[in-house]
Amino acid sequence: MEKSLMESVSVENLRVIHESSLRVLSEFGLRIEHEAARKVLSNNGCPIGEGGVARFPAAVVEKAVSRAPRSYVMGARGKALEMSCDSTHFRCQSGCINVVDHRTGVFRPGTMSDAVELTRIMEEAEHLSVVSSLLFPWDAPLEDRDVATVEVMLEHSTKHIYVQPYTGPSAERIGRLAAEAGGKAGRPFVTFITAPTSPLLCASNELQIMEVACRYGIPVMVGSTPMCGATSPVTLAGQIVLAHAENLALFTLLQLMKPGLPVTYGIRPAVMDMRTGNSTWGDVEWGMATFVLAHLANHFGFITDVVGFPTDSKLSDFQAGAEKGFNAGLISLAPCNMVAGGGFIENILTASAAQVLLDNELAGIYKRVRQGIDWDEEHRAVDLIGRIGPGGNYLTDDHTLKFFRSEIYEPGIFDRNVRENWILKGSRDAAQSAAEQADLILKSKKEGD
Repeated sequence: MEKSLMESVSVENLRVIHESSLRVLSEFGLRIEHEAARKVLSNNGCPIGEGGVARFPAAVVEKAVSRAPRSYVMGARGKALEMSCDSTHFRCQSGCINVVDHRTGVFRPGTMSDAVELTRIMEEAEHLSVVSSLLFPWDAPLEDRDVATVEVMLEHSTKHIYVQPYTGPSAERIGRLAAEAGGKAGRPFVTFITAPTSPLLCASNELQIMEVACRYGIPVMVGSTPMCGATSPVTLAGQIVLAHAENLALFTLLQLMKPGLPVTYGIRPAVMDMRTGNSTWGDVEWGMATFVLAHLANHFGFITDVVGFPTDSKLSDFQAGAEKGFNAGLISLAPCNMVAGGGFIENILTASAAQVLLDNELAGIYKRVRQGIDWDEEHRAVDLIGRIGPGGNYLTDDHTLKFFRSEIYEPGIFDRNVRENWILKGSRDAAQSAAEQADLILKSKKEGD
């Protein structure tokens, strides 16, 4: 029997999911691999059992998570950005180690030079509100790659920065860098990305990063990433319950450590391909689970961070377009506040300057969907329809001139020309056009330096 995805986000179903996750936390708990964090939990009514497993009573969870702000300001060297349950922003993913060179098409390890170029392109991308540590370059020392990437972003961008620190000590260095760059109290220049280890474990390293965030007042994106059939139940319902439980646990801990710390609810519902054992991000189930989790988080008042442009493709090809486009379309109908996933292919292993701009294009389309349709009298245009009459033409009417820019999204890369004009412009596909635009951005930036 077919089931509508909308049935999954009914108020009753969201209540059942939430109560199921609370049961997981109160009866089974999470293993907390950090003594100081266990002490915080124990002092606030969360019993610690054998092996450092903390159980979270529902009352403790509900009280703690209510302290998380429903809006806050992300600082930046340029324009500060408000994050709230009513806003929608876009960013690239964090964590790639390789690149596809947009000039040659060659796949290779990423370098510091690539990190600089990617940052400059993210800075110029119209629909990307922040920059992210899209690439951790190979030619920086392993223990310094995350810090080096932040240094690049601070130097070459005026936007807020998202970074996934490797360790507690590197998070400390990043916190100092951001403070020295001028981030004001309550408006830090960076957001930390962290995550539990599914199923039901929070590693010492992640807890150290959380400690640093609390000390500096740095916002944290908590992103449970359970993998269907491997680190979560293979059923989407089971995966959703587990992901919600893990996010609630870390929300609770962070609010107990520093009440009022800005925390966003990350959604990363991966799937294990049973034929290969690979973790996949571009599957249709990703979008389905994200759709439900976004509604769930919004229902309980959390600011969400979703991956709206996932793909497993190794190229900026039809597969990448289909996976990113379908998931973006589905997720655009959910209440999402920060939409990540730009700029990567191959399951966040590989960054692409061309893909940054292709995903920026998708973000523009996404925005248009969320803008919706205006239904006031002027937009319904009944009198205009009567005035133009049968066989008339709306092209030269003032009404068309007034509204065509706001009503119809105009892409910057996607081609809408007739074939003859497309041929005259070089017969390029979208990926080639994006690569050319990336090169123009970098050349203009270089000339302006």
